[in-house]
Amino acid sequence: MACGRLDGYFEIGLGSWDVAAGAIIVLEACGKVTNWQGKDWRLRKTNNIVATNAFIHDEILNYISDKGII
Repeated sequence: MACGRLDGYFEIGLGSWDVAAGAIIVLEACGKVTNWQGKDWRLRKTNNIVATNAFIHDEILNYISDKGII
């Protein structure tokens, strides 16, 4: 995502080691990182993550909810 190939990403069941560095990169690039409910993502609190360019974050969250993924 940081290299511009994706606008948004979500995944379930990742370890904190899988997403910690990526979350920092997305946040430093003015993106948005939350859990699947749209609340602030915290390391070790949840392994479910949504990371986007911030412009489409609500759309990704709605998609996850509408499709019954969560």
